[in-house]
Amino acid sequence: MLHRPSLRTTISLSLLGFGGLIIALNLLMMDRLHGGLAQARAGGASLRAEAYRRAVGFSLVEAGVVILGSLSLWWGWDRCITRRAERVMDSAERLDRGDPPDTPLPGRDEISRISQALHAAHLRLNAQDAELRAREERYRLMVESMPAMVFTCRDGRIEYANPSAVNLLGGGQSDHIVGRSPLDLVDPAVHHEVRANIARLTEHGGIIRDIKRSLIGADGRVVHSELAVTRYEDERGQALQVIANDVTARLQAEAQREKLTRELADKNQELEHLLYVASHDLRSPLINIQGFARLLEREWKFLGESLLNGSDPATRQAFATTESKIPRALDYISAGVRRIDLLLEGLLRVSRLGRAAIDITPLDPSSVLAEVLEPLRFQIEEAEAVIETTPLPPCLADRLMLSQALANLLDNALKYRSPGRPCRIRVSGRLEEGRTLIDIEDNGLGITPAEQPLVFEIFRRLHPESAPGQGLGLTLVQRCVARMDGKVSLRSREGEGSVFTLDLPAAPAPTPL
Repeated sequence: MLHRPSLRTTISLSLLGFGGLIIALNLLMMDRLHGGLAQARAGGASLRAEAYRRAVGFSLVEAGVVILGSLSLWWGWDRCITRRAERVMDSAERLDRGDPPDTPLPGRDEISRISQALHAAHLRLNAQDAELRAREERYRLMVESMPAMVFTCRDGRIEYANPSAVNLLGGGQSDHIVGRSPLDLVDPAVHHEVRANIARLTEHGGIIRDIKRSLIGADGRVVHSELAVTRYEDERGQALQVIANDVTARLQAEAQREKLTRELADKNQELEHLLYVASHDLRSPLINIQGFARLLEREWKFLGESLLNGSDPATRQAFATTESKIPRALDYISAGVRRIDLLLEGLLRVSRLGRAAIDITPLDPSSVLAEVLEPLRFQIEEAEAVIETTPLPPCLADRLMLSQALANLLDNALKYRSPGRPCRIRVSGRLEEGRTLIDIEDNGLGITPAEQPLVFEIFRRLHPESAPGQGLGLTLVQRCVARMDGKVSLRSREGEGSVFTLDLPAAPAPTPL
């Protein structure tokens, strides 16, 4: 194979060839001049002979000048262009081999600028290479420290697995997973689906997410995983990268949670049934106690009248000492019976609420609020209260339970009003992130920060001296709202008032026709 001549050789031969051509033309001209001179002498034309001699001399001088000029041009070209160009070519070859180039040539001519550009390109390549190496190192550290399993597959074989994949699927040995087929990691029943996914990625590229698979390790261990598979390309061709998150613990926790939820629902149902039976059946003995207490009171009055009308002073004296004690004791018995009866009635209401069927539908809370306010007109007028309402956004709720919740909150706001200022109650609503929020705000007695977590407890009364009640209102509100997939919250400052907020699912927007 012939080697291409260097730039210096090419330019030198070109200059020498040009100089030789000029010299050959001058020699040809001299030859013709000599022939003309010989003819002039033979003809006796002395003047023309003299002219030919001068032309010959001029040609000789011209030939010398051409030779000297060609040599000078060759020397200058070699020094200023050829050597510098060869230096640039040598730098380019060194750069191609990965070696650093020579020091860039100074100056602003074309060759110097090419040399400087090569040197700048070398610096940029070094910087890019350093950045690429840093990125590769960061990627390697990230992949190797990830708790998720990461492995790459090429030509139907696993060629890399990070430590998490090795520990979970390879039993701690990389050769137990590297080199295996990815089909070895899944149940044979899903091989067809796995092959279809691989073919789709190979043909169309992209990424497949949220694939739920049970991976089988080398030791037979089953790892429930969620996978994301991506196709990528490098200098070796196409490959697949698999990222698998171990969700075994999460699935076990979810199964345990579902089991506990079922058990809790069964216990709640059993408790509600027990509560209903107990509260219902306990009322019968109370009725007997109350009836016999009244009978005892009547008999005591009859006995007292008989003893007072008797003639025995000792009997009358004995009756006088017990006359005030026994009626008071009977009053205590009757008050206790009434108190227990009220508590049992409250328990019955709570148990019935838990067993009542609900019908969740899109509702207009403003219409429900209007229905609730109508029966409260007498209490509102008696309290001289001002009720301010604004349009409420639609929600998903049970109409009866929503009305019970609003009625209890409004009733509390009226009962626990501040005696030192006019009662004002404001009901407003808003939409936030797909939820309907209804605020019932009052300027009543307020609740201290220490008591606020206790207000929803059953039979809890914070101001028993202010108004009668059983301490069930807020408990019923919380139970009603919870059954409608909502919650109730409280903001309050003692002596300034309270704001109860019902948080319910918002009704979906109507579909345009």
